[in-house]
Amino acid sequence: MNNVNTLERRLKDAQRIKKYLIKNNASKTKISEIKRIENFLELELNKEKVVNTLTNLYFGNQQD
Repeated sequence: MNNVNTLERRLKDAQRIKKYLIKNNASKTKISEIKRIENFLELELNKEKVVNTLTNLYFGNQQD
């Protein structure tokens, strides 16, 4: 869960930075760069959630 929390925090930061850049009329290059970072973080967060879900299903159904 630590990775999920870290990724969620970084994603929120990226979204906050994107809003700031758009509000202050930053260059399109900077805005597109932060959008790429945001998309990457969303992808990594989704991967981490899938891995955690599959791990919980596998070990949750396993009997000792």
